[in-house]
Amino acid sequence: MKKYENLKETQTMFGSIPAHWELKRGKDVISILSGFPFASELFDIDPATGFPLIRIRNVVTGTTDTYYKGDVLPEYVINAGDILIGMDGDYNCAIWNSEPALLNQRVCKVDGKNGLLSKYLFYSLPFHLQVINDLTYFTTVKHLSTHDIKNIVLPVPPVEEQRVIAAYLDRKTAQLDTLLAQKEALLLKLQQKRQALINEAVTQGLNPAAPRKPSGVAWLGEVPAHWEVKRLKQLTTKIGSGVTPLGGAEVYQDKGVPLFRSQNIYSDGLRLDDVAFVTEEVHESMKNSQVEIGDVLLNITGASIGRCYFYQGENKRANVNQHVCIIRPNEQVTTEYLQLVLASNLGQHQIDMSQNGASREGLTFSQLKEFRIPCPAIAEQQVLVQTINLRLQKISGASTAIRTQVRTLKAFRQSLISEVVTGKVDVRPTASAAAPDRSRPTVVQTSLFN
Repeated sequence: MKKYENLKETQTMFGSIPAHWELKRGKDVISILSGFPFASELFDIDPATGFPLIRIRNVVTGTTDTYYKGDVLPEYVINAGDILIGMDGDYNCAIWNSEPALLNQRVCKVDGKNGLLSKYLFYSLPFHLQVINDLTYFTTVKHLSTHDIKNIVLPVPPVEEQRVIAAYLDRKTAQLDTLLAQKEALLLKLQQKRQALINEAVTQGLNPAAPRKPSGVAWLGEVPAHWEVKRLKQLTTKIGSGVTPLGGAEVYQDKGVPLFRSQNIYSDGLRLDDVAFVTEEVHESMKNSQVEIGDVLLNITGASIGRCYFYQGENKRANVNQHVCIIRPNEQVTTEYLQLVLASNLGQHQIDMSQNGASREGLTFSQLKEFRIPCPAIAEQQVLVQTINLRLQKISGASTAIRTQVRTLKAFRQSLISEVVTGKVDVRPTASAAAPDRSRPTVVQTSLFN
């Protein structure tokens, strides 16, 4: 790859673009179809009952498990190859490659028009959506509007060059996606092994041969005879979520008291790379959502619903926003054991059964209080947790290393696309013999730039 020789200055974030490219507003080159608010009471999980429905969580997964039992509106049917954008959260953009499905609210379909190829648009959009994402202040959930998309300023090359760029990126991203798929398949296997160990521990204990008894809960089955099954409200002193500080993201700081959000909570640990901070004054004004050592933190809304981990005092003080629930154990259950149960298939099944909401899933405190938790004595809980943690150490180490590789590959993929579609590099055939950029990651250097 090489740089374009002739550039022209712009008054946008791009600084300069190739002289023969144009800058165009989204409203002039993008057609948008917003999803329809289909009635949630007509949603079902049985494919035989209705027509597939695309909800915001399906933009990334590429498949749906929701079916609409009402009338099919042809103008909202999405087909393979259509470009979709999730209008909440991270504004994910993806090509739908599954069966025809209805487009639900908070998802939109976009196409290029007036000389903008849809495939080129697909590669261009994530850069601009990320800029909007980074600049968007929010108090609850970030919302993207069609107005935002219409106001995007796109650098647009001639149609034939768009084809060359799209073909180039098809080829290069396919290579990267193959590597990513391999890494993510390994992560999935490790996660499945981890989950199997946890599931066995919290339903059978450490001695599968021990006498068993009916749990009294049909979907739970039998438990060790000396265990009890209790409701979560019997095992806690607090079940409640936080709040978003007055002023939303505008009050976030570079340092101060950590404010945990759903993107920080995972079932194998807290990830604090992008943790937000608030001042001591803001923290003190949010007394009801202040975190204590030993609290279990559970995501209760959105695509990450069900992820949970416990607070070990990584910082002296911490807080949570409204998408994270604080579950504070009492003397009958240890923090670590309770987290294992909630992260197990047993806990996740109860979360799945309790989800509500048409466009976003959610858990209520009253639902959480009724969760069933199999409970051995405290001493047995402690031994069980110690034993399971030892078995999980190797899995956690391997998973961490692979996640680092995945982040590196994804960052390189994003950088590659943004440099090409913003005119930073020239990938036309005359530039193909240029020397490779040696600043690129070694893992992909030789295969991408030959």
